[in-house]
This record gives sequence, C-alpha cells and structure tokens, in this order.
Amino acid sequence: MGVPTGPRPAPPVGTAKVVLNGTNFSHSWNNIFYVTLAGSSIDSTDLDTLASTIATSWGTNIAPHLSDSVTLTNVQIVYLPSAGTEVLGTWGGSKPGTRTAQQLQDASGAYVMSWKIGAYYRGGHPRWYVPGVATSDITNGSDVSGTAQGAFATAFAALRGAINSATTTHISSVTMGTVSFQTGNAWRSPPIFRAFGSVALSKKLGNQRRRIHS
Repeated sequence: MGVPTGPRPAPPVGTAKVVLNGTNFSHSWNNIFYVTLAGSSIDSTDLDTLASTIATSWGTNIAPHLSDSVTLTNVQIVYLPSAGTEVLGTWGGSKPGTRTAQQLQDASGAYVMSWKIGAYYRGGHPRWYVPGVATSDITNGSDVSGTAQGAFATAFAALRGAINSATTTHISSVTMGTVSFQTGNAWRSPPIFRAFGSVALSKKLGNQRRRIHS
C-alpha cells in the first residue's frame, strides 16, 4: 500500500494518541495506539492520571513476561478535544521487566502482538513489536512456544481491559484501538477510529530493526 500525497489528516476529534516509550539494553523502543475518550472538560490532569493507569497496568500485566533488560519509561498522550486543539498528558518513571530468564542477545528481536479490529485490509491487523524476548520462549530459532502465546494473549487482554475500564475526574469511559488514516492510496476524510478486540501473539519471532534507536 502506497502513501497518499499531501499531509496526513488529523485523528478524529475525541481521540487521543498514546505512545509507550522504553529502553531495551541501551536502545529505545516505542509502541503507539489510540483511544477514544468520553467525558467533558477533559484536562491535562485527567490525561496524566490515564497515562499513570496505563503504566501501572503495563507493570502489573506485561512486565512479568519481559526480560529485566526492558523498561517502560514514559507514556505520552495527545488528546484532540476539538479540531485544531490538543491537550497533553504524560507519565514518567520505570516499569522494568521482571523476568530473569536469559534474553535473546539481539535488541531487534521482538514478540509480535496482533490486535484484531472490525475490518480487514492489506497488511493485516495493527501490530505491536515488544522487546525483551526470553530464549526459553523460542524454539528452532524463530518459533514462539504455545505456552508463551497463551500467556501473552492473556496479559495483553488484561492490559486492554484495564485501559478500557479507566476513568478519571472528567473521563467517563475509554476505548482502546487504532485510527485508519487512509484507504487505498487516498487519505480518509475524516479518518476512522476502530476499537481493538482480541489480541494474539504471533507464532513467529518478529524483528523491529527499523523501530529501535540508539
């Protein structure tokens, strides 16, 4: 799928872009998703609280499955309450992986989480590339064990559940998902939000060589 000409349109009003940032060895990594927010007068304090909730859920549900060389260090939220306006929220801290099993000695190696949505398009579903691969999860050089597939699916479903049940002073509901900005070779007008459904871990190890940074 090619990239349309011209600037990419803004996400739909009422959505927020969420960026998870962290380190693996000395390299930076990130994963991005969107949420829709219901409520009124949502401010930066609400978004800070939501970012903290996301970080806490990561530490509770995801960190136990990742190597201790991996740390979530920052959650950034950019919310669009109306066209042309933004409200920012952030969390900063340390949510390290707690798994002491030997890690794959390749910073680009990653578990690949596939989020299901209510549409199919060329290129498949939204994916996260999650670093911190334990060698005990991998066989034949690239095959992810069935045990790991089940454990990761459960963990990421719990993360989604925690995010979708989050509330703050002015946020009454949250829905986790992605935004479709284009169809074919044209930008959508307006873009479309699609909620995440179930999640699954790929049977094959992934590579995020283009997604890591020194």
